[in-house]
Amino acid sequence: MKQISFCITCMNRLKHLQETLEKNILDNFLVDEVEFVVLDYNSQDGLEEWIARSMMKYIEMGILVYYRTTEPVHYLRSHSRNMVFRLAEGKIVCNLDADNYLGKGFAEFMLKEFQEKKKIFYTSNLCVRDVFGRTCLEKEAFMAVKGYNELLVGYGVEDADLFKRLSCIGLRRHVFIQENFYGALTHEDNERVVEEPLLKKLYALYLDYIDPYSTRILMLYKGNFWGMGVLQNNVAMNCNRNDIERDRIEQCMSDKYRFVVKER
Repeated sequence: MKQISFCITCMNRLKHLQETLEKNILDNFLVDEVEFVVLDYNSQDGLEEWIARSMMKYIEMGILVYYRTTEPVHYLRSHSRNMVFRLAEGKIVCNLDADNYLGKGFAEFMLKEFQEKKKIFYTSNLCVRDVFGRTCLEKEAFMAVKGYNELLVGYGVEDADLFKRLSCIGLRRHVFIQENFYGALTHEDNERVVEEPLLKKLYALYLDYIDPYSTRILMLYKGNFWGMGVLQNNVAMNCNRNDIERDRIEQCMSDKYRFVVKER
């Protein structure tokens, strides 16, 4: 049985995996203890063919596992992660974005930390945006909180929700600080969300300035649907409060400190 599984989900991110996957394997080459689990979430960019052509030796070694589903039309962040975490064999599971470099020795560091410390989970420094999704925890704890919340659709909030629920069952959050563990490819922000339902269905977006912290939005969707609301920056609204520097997870989850869309 593997000790740690690095779980990668991707839809049409071949060019990123071509840069990161093999390097991550070689930088953490502990064949008996480590596995990289790739879930191909119905990619149409040749990922399956590339894996068969270029990565088969790692599959044969047992350090790489590849799964593919042909059902999804859109990329669903929480659903895809729940799938790959359930498929993972490791006692410890770690979400790894396709554009991330683990850094040499990351697996060894995590194995040591989880051996020496109990009831913990690890995340990156949440101020570093490109590595925000890197979360390591025991699979038993992940299953205990029932995984990522699949009702949350969008970018980033599913991580904050998971952190909150892990904290509620008594796990302490630790942050890895080694600079070489924070590598990531540089790319356009739209690549992060281009396969998600909202963006794929969106035809046009109109913004109407209300005040320094509120903007009215009108969203026109394909198929003659539309939605309207107000995007409100609650950080700006509450910037005169002295508790603005409270824990970032609490900020993400509290209506007082996050951007919200107020339905009209």
